[in-house]
Formats: sequence, structure tokens, C-alpha cells
Amino acid sequence: MRSIEHENLVHFSGAFRIEPPLPEAANLPFTNVTGFGIVMEYCQVGDLDSVRLKVASGEVELCWALRLRIAREIATALRYLHEREIIHRDVKSQNILLDNNWTTKLCDLGVAVAMDADFRLEYTGGTECMMAPEQLLGMEYSVPVDIFSMGLVFLELTTLKKVGDASFMERLPNNNFECDVDEIRGASPADAPPSFVELIVQCCDGDPDNRPSADDAVAWIEDLEASENLPLTIPPAGGHRSVFEATSNLSSKLVRKTRARMKKQRETMLQSGVQ
Repeated sequence: MRSIEHENLVHFSGAFRIEPPLPEAANLPFTNVTGFGIVMEYCQVGDLDSVRLKVASGEVELCWALRLRIAREIATALRYLHEREIIHRDVKSQNILLDNNWTTKLCDLGVAVAMDADFRLEYTGGTECMMAPEQLLGMEYSVPVDIFSMGLVFLELTTLKKVGDASFMERLPNNNFECDVDEIRGASPADAPPSFVELIVQCCDGDPDNRPSADDAVAWIEDLEASENLPLTIPPAGGHRSVFEATSNLSSKLVRKTRARMKKQRETMLQSGVQ
């Protein structure tokens, strides 16, 4: 993970071993868990799904210029991964974070996979309602599955509806799990840029060969931003000390503590003549 570094990917700081009991002052629900954890940058605004809910309730206003920027940055992150022959495989709103400047950070590479010369992938992985048809049908697949999922994220960003909730964008096996294009267009609000809606339609095409690449999507949105020239308004970052932030702070301390312990153990071994 350290070799993957991009401004639109969440920054990986390190890893640590969890050894109970954790300090009670941490006030965390997993003080007696043994295992490993990772430390990543804290994104104050939160995930895109939480933002969607706040916009839908009227708590936050998200202008189209910012929505397009978020979409472009998601595509930019995927372009970076795909250029390195990495498939994310779990692109969804919950895995897209926003920092205090509302910069997009794609996260959770837990089911990501790197392609090689003998690459042949049929294992699904990811979140079912966001999967491309070829994944759900158990077929071989490649980077276009990320584009399909990205299209559904763009749809949620446009309609403020959650894919899979209340039968929204329900895809059935008798239609090879393909999207209903009429539903995509019908669910999009009147003020949505038509070109962006068309990009969503193309990303969600049932045929992976017909989907744009991540690079194509970036160029598409850049052209749209230039032609529309929409005013950009950035909402306040808001935020408060959450369990995530508390975990991040505690994790950083544990990383330092673990490194110090390992250094001390190594020095002891060297002093005793053990290499």
C-alpha cells in the first residue's frame, strides 16, 4: 500500500498490532480485540454516502460544480489505479471520503487485485448491488467493473438516492443484471447536466467493451466543467471528534509504541549475539 500514493487516494500511514486490553480512555467498542489495524489520514467531511444523506435532507447544499469535481476526482483515482493494472473492485459511496477541503479520497483497497500476465479473474468480491453484470454472472472481468460501479456512484451523487434501496436501480438476472437506462434518465433531476447523465449511462452499459475508460471519464468531465463554467461553492467541513478520529489518534500512538518495542527487541538480540 505504501507504493500507492495519489492525492485522490486516502494516505496510508502505517500498520499496528492490537494487543488487548486497550486503554479505557480510548472509549472504543473493541478494547479486547486482538489483531492488526492500519492508520490512514483522517477525512473530516466523512464518506460520500453520509454527504448524500445530508444533501437529501437539506442539511448541506452541494452545488453541481462541486459534484462534478468529486466525480472527476473519483475517475482520476481510478485512472491512477488502472494505469498500474490494479482493479479496486469495491467502488461505492461509502469508500469515497472527503477531507476538510472537500477533496475526494478513494479508500479501502481490501479486495483490490493486481493484474499480471496470467491474469484471469472470476471471483466477485465487493458489494453486490454495485457490481457489474459480468461479476454477478461469474464471468471473467477486468478494469471496466470499476467503471460500472463508478457510474452507479455518479448516479447516487446525481439523484441523491441509494442504489439498492426501495428497489432503486434493481437489476434482475432475467435481464443479465443490466441497468435500466430509462430509470437512470428518469431519476436524474431536471437541473442535472445532460452530458453528465449521458456519462452515467455509458459507464453503466451492460457490455464492458462499451464503457469509457477512467481516462475517458476524466476528460469527459473536464470538458463538461469547462463548457458549463458553473460557480463553485464549498460547504463548511463541519465534523467533530468521532470514533474514527479517536481510533486514528490511538493508532498513531500504537504504531510509535510498536516500533520502539521492535527496536528494543532487535538491540537486545544483537547484544546477545543473535543475528
